[in-house]
Amino acid sequence: MKSNSNEDASVRNSELLHSAILQAWKCALGDKKVIYLSGPITTGRQMLENIRAGVIIADEVIARENSAALVGAADTLRRELNDIVLEPATLCIPGWSQTEYLRLWKECIKRYVSVVMFMPGWQYSVGCVTEFGFAKTHGVNTQKIDGTELSSEEALALLDGARSNLYPDRQHPRLRVLYEALDTACSKLIASGLL
Repeated sequence: MKSNSNEDASVRNSELLHSAILQAWKCALGDKKVIYLSGPITTGRQMLENIRAGVIIADEVIARENSAALVGAADTLRRELNDIVLEPATLCIPGWSQTEYLRLWKECIKRYVSVVMFMPGWQYSVGCVTEFGFAKTHGVNTQKIDGTELSSEEALALLDGARSNLYPDRQHPRLRVLYEALDTACSKLIASGLL
């Protein structure tokens, strides 16, 4: 019984935190639409290459390196575009799962984002793939980091290429979830009629 009450409290705390963060964004942004920069944090092409090379790198190191690249790119975009650019790497909430972060960022995209820009190699990230599908489903523009359109057709080609690249390693414990997410995303894009 204690486990259920702990789980209930955790869910309530997560809900309260989601609500508080969304309220803070509303206070800061009002009705302004902003740019969201999506990029790998916990996975990515570098992780795949390291695994294939037999290089063992801790998840924390991958996340730190990916986060630094994402934050640096967001800072550059802020200077170049003179606009607000949200990026997910600097929001770190102890105990949160990727599911909780994705739920928050999807709500942010739905409410406050005019365009989602994607870092190179986004197609090797479960979070980025999820954010791409969500943006397309909700009519939010998608672009590459250079500001050119990222169409559904181009995204599907990138996702299919990443899926094919991952196929030989799809049973690896760290790559299985990524492969399955890419497979599902490709199927959903095709079935959604967004192409």
